Amino acid sequence: MGGNLLKNWNLKEKRLPDKDYQRLKSSLVAKLQNDFHLAIPNSLKVGVSPCVRDKSDHGDLDIIMADSSAVESFFQRIKYLSSTDWKGIDSFSAYLEREFGYKPYKNSNVYSFPVEGFQVDITLVPFDEYESTISYTSWGDLGNLMGRIYHKMGLHYGHNGLSFWIRQGLFDKNVAWSDNDHVYDKMVVSTNTKEIFELGGFDYDKWLKGFDSESDVADFIISSEYFDPKIYALENLNNINRVRNKKRGMYMRFLEKVQNKEFPSKKKFLGKGVHSLLFQKKFPKLKQAIDHYRFEYQVSSACKEKLNGDLVKLWLGTSDGPTIGKIMKWVKSQMTNETILKTPQEDIVKMVFDYVEREGIEIIKDQPQEEQTFEFFPLVDYINGYNRHRLKLSSGMAGDFNENKIL
Repeated sequence: MGGNLLKNWNLKEKRLPDKDYQRLKSSLVAKLQNDFHLAIPNSLKVGVSPCVRDKSDHGDLDIIMADSSAVESFFQRIKYLSSTDWKGIDSFSAYLEREFGYKPYKNSNVYSFPVEGFQVDITLVPFDEYESTISYTSWGDLGNLMGRIYHKMGLHYGHNGLSFWIRQGLFDKNVAWSDNDHVYDKMVVSTNTKEIFELGGFDYDKWLKGFDSESDVADFIISSEYFDPKIYALENLNNINRVRNKKRGMYMRFLEKVQNKEFPSKKKFLGKGVHSLLFQKKFPKLKQAIDHYRFEYQVSSACKEKLNGDLVKLWLGTSDGPTIGKIMKWVKSQMTNETILKTPQEDIVKMVFDYVEREGIEIIKDQPQEEQTFEFFPLVDYINGYNRHRLKLSSGMAGDFNENKIL
């Protein structure tokens, strides 16, 4: 971002006047379209998101490139072509190095390299995410600023459109629904830009006309039916977003414009729980997905009541972590959630002890504590006639599993 990768090629940061930027943009987009269309006709989309119109210079050029079957696989196909233009080129990196003279810096799906001493970033995206990526990255940091409003609703706005992150906090009352709880799925609910804007209370027609300045972008954000300046304050962001947005000049300039100022009352956020119900009503597939993961969570919770590391520690009388980990890994390799639910807990206990004996695993006993209410007893009448030790279980040791809890 902003040309800060040029040091990788021992080059100084360079900014281009808008006139030179527009020339370079047109030249590179035309080259990519020409080179790749020669190989596979009508398989490519290449473009650059628009910037505010009064921007006088630029720190880098961000090109979005989408291939109909993911760009990297493109090179798996072109190697079968007879065209000598592609001889010896087996990756996007190799193509860029041959054409522009520098080995690109690759970070996930972004390839960075210098052209005329100026940083160019090409982001490769799936074909069906091209339009949403262009929309999200248009007009500077607008998409990121809009994202704070969607986040308050429990949604995520990004390159692939609008998504609902199905989190553990939806199902587990003991876990706060936050940015830190377990994510089961990141389900895209819409890639339709107009629909996305309407959900956030933004004027889609105004967005289509574009923006002359950062001030116009800021006014567009403020015009949202849900705008609340408090959600942009750095102290109200998680650590990742706080660190990231501190480095984003446009975000910080927007923050300076809105902080400590009064704005007309807007629509109140209804709370993530209420918004989630409204989104499930609007997007039936989201409801199906949430129902599925709720069921998976209930099954997993019921299984953990019958079998978990703490219970195995109690059964064996040891808190030796590596040993417990080894035993749990083996047991889980032998049992699915369905078999755990179907198997009586005493049979699971027997399974653990049989494994320990069969493998000759040495159990390092914990020192007896006064509060411990269990011990190992020699078995005289062991079931199945085995001459070995067994565990005498109390109901507390067994975890008080209630098979009716999930019915």
